[in-house]
Amino acid sequence: MKLSVLQLIGNFQQGGSEQQAVQLTRLLHESGRFNVHVAVLDASGPLREKVEHMGLTHEINAYPLGSFYDANAVRQVRRFADYLRR
Repeated sequence: MKLSVLQLIGNFQQGGSEQQAVQLTRLLHESGRFNVHVAVLDASGPLREKVEHMGLTHEINAYPLGSFYDANAVRQVRRFADYLRR
């Protein structure tokens, strides 16, 4: 049985930490030992295409935030919590 792993990435821009997160996602997936899930706060950016072409079995879930102090933030936190429970 494969372990499930969630890779939570801020966005798919060309930054150093984003590149490392995408590389780690690829390595975990290619190892065959993990069921890799990917979630992001901002789904835009050129690295998204790399993740989409990895052949992950789950869709990329996005939880966009404009602020931590509005109703949307509460909705996104609830959506994320529901996702984690499933």
